[in-house]
Amino acid sequence: MPATIDDDAEYLRRIHARIDAGDAEAMHCLGCKYSDGEKGLTKNHQKAMEWWSKAAKLGLSTANRNIAAAYYDGRGVPKDPKKEKYYHEIAAMAGH
Repeated sequence: MPATIDDDAEYLRRIHARIDAGDAEAMHCLGCKYSDGEKGLTKNHQKAMEWWSKAAKLGLSTANRNIAAAYYDGRGVPKDPKKEKYYHEIAAMAGH
């Protein structure tokens, strides 16, 4: 079982170090933490979208799926069925 990090500040420090190294998974993860308001972060769907968009630009299909869901639900962006479909198709083409 992987070690867990109970200290929110240490967790965020490590995530940002991975982001600084260009890690798309870390960008996606930080977006999820903003979306859910976890690890001491205030829930902020717009910041979540920013981080998911950065991860998606690096090719992370999971980020595209989360962007699609945000457009479907209107979380951090206005509801937009065309954009939701577009991002779901990108995620699907990448195997997600």
